[in-house]
Amino acid sequence: MTLAVRLFANLVAGHVMLTLLLGSGYVFLSSVGDIGARSLIGVGWFTIGMGIFLFEIAVAGLQAYIFTLLSAVYIQTSVHPEH
Repeated sequence: MTLAVRLFANLVAGHVMLTLLLGSGYVFLSSVGDIGARSLIGVGWFTIGMGIFLFEIAVAGLQAYIFTLLSAVYIQTSVHPEH
């Protein structure tokens, strides 16, 4: 249960950040004619969003490692209980 909650929270937080950054970047970039020079904000948001995307790939690998390690520890403690 703890592993599932931990993994869920980390993945949801990353996806929410990506959705907000890339979504707002798209909105700014798609409305170039309406807002003029402020559409450059969209380029910044989109660039930051792509950086977060690359960071999320690294976080996914780290989460897989931690999930496997903690699963092994939990299984070991359930099979070989301490006296």
